[in-house]
Amino acid sequence: MRGTDEADHGKARQEAARDAVELKRAGATKAAGALAAALLQDNAQDRLARSVADYVARGQRQEERDELRKLISMVEARGKAAGTSSDDARPRVLACLGPAVSAGAHPEAEGEALLYRILLRSGMEEGTGIRIIEREQIETLLQEQNLGVSDLADPRARLAIGKLLPASLLLLGDLLPTAQGDKLFLRLVDTETTQVLASFSAARKENELYEDVCAELAVRIVGKIVELRPLQAQVTAVDGAVVKVGLGRFHGVREGHFFDLVHRAALDKKTPEDYKDEFKGTAKVSAVSDFSCELAAVWDKDQPQRAQNLWVREKKRGSVAPNQKGQGE
Repeated sequence: MRGTDEADHGKARQEAARDAVELKRAGATKAAGALAAALLQDNAQDRLARSVADYVARGQRQEERDELRKLISMVEARGKAAGTSSDDARPRVLACLGPAVSAGAHPEAEGEALLYRILLRSGMEEGTGIRIIEREQIETLLQEQNLGVSDLADPRARLAIGKLLPASLLLLGDLLPTAQGDKLFLRLVDTETTQVLASFSAARKENELYEDVCAELAVRIVGKIVELRPLQAQVTAVDGAVVKVGLGRFHGVREGHFFDLVHRAALDKKTPEDYKDEFKGTAKVSAVSDFSCELAAVWDKDQPQRAQNLWVREKKRGSVAPNQKGQGE
């Protein structure tokens, strides 16, 4: 009986989450807020409840638009200040546009696709340095910019987003409801080249929890993004075990973030992207501001006396961090 009760509770919880999302989409923000609050009260530690409640609380579209405009302005300003330098670090921005359903799909399916996106956003933002932008924000942005693109499936939309947020990424894909459950097909796209960088798929059986499927999928997506776009920058100062770098909250850096320390040697001076890294140690972010941070370094062998050609490069997710006094995992 206990297993049946838990299954019934899980089903009721997921139905309440879908209802809250549907109410929000329909513009009934007060009703959505009340339902989300009740869901959260009964399931305070539940990822689904927290993610839906957070989505409903972010309902002030003006605030969301202002945040996006601020990010675009900062990216533009930092780009102009750095000129065309390839050393300039940019924040990793991911527009979470998928999964989506085909045009004319049943409203319930559209609400379910939104629920997947909400949970994916929650999973991808947790403990990472990736800035997530929701589908609705991007749609509003394109309309405001009068770019002549209204369909996010249109390849021109990718180019438009790439111009506004250089080096950004799109998460596109489809949700296919079936009698056995849902199937998700997603792809990660570079906005500047429109190249598909990676593809992902997942399936959710009818009795399976949304959050379990999305949590596993989010880990895979974030791992691929870190692999393809690791945060990295040249070290600006070295003082014993303290290293300073021009990466900060703007770029997605947080306290406790781990990096590898490498000596970078150019193989061809005419091609900045052609280089070789020599491992020198690891470092953990101890203090961070908007555009810079300090790291506690653990040198592998000889400690460099100068910052010349010394870089930090984000450690891959799942790699082992140093474990010593003052440098915990």
